[in-house]
Amino acid sequence: MLSDFIEKNGVSKVELCRRAKISRPYLYSILSGDVKPPTRDIQLRIADSLALDDRDRYRLFDSAALERDEIPADVVDYLRDSKNRSEIRKLMCERKGSE
Repeated sequence: MLSDFIEKNGVSKVELCRRAKISRPYLYSILSGDVKPPTRDIQLRIADSLALDDRDRYRLFDSAALERDEIPADVVDYLRDSKNRSEIRKLMCERKGSE
């Protein structure tokens, strides 16, 4: 999937490494599947470096989260924002009440 995003956005792998501040061997290890998907911070840097639209960002984050058995990077950021916690809890209570 990451290879598709790189190709779609016309960014060379060398340029992506420079922009995302990752080494070429590490990028090639990610692309070949030799290592787990990158951490949240690196995922965000890659998404920003490729200027991914929201749909592609979500796909990248969901794919990485699935393989890492984690919550997607964008969802973690949303949960960390204290303004969103009361909204989340309200939704949880509503959902619990409808069961």
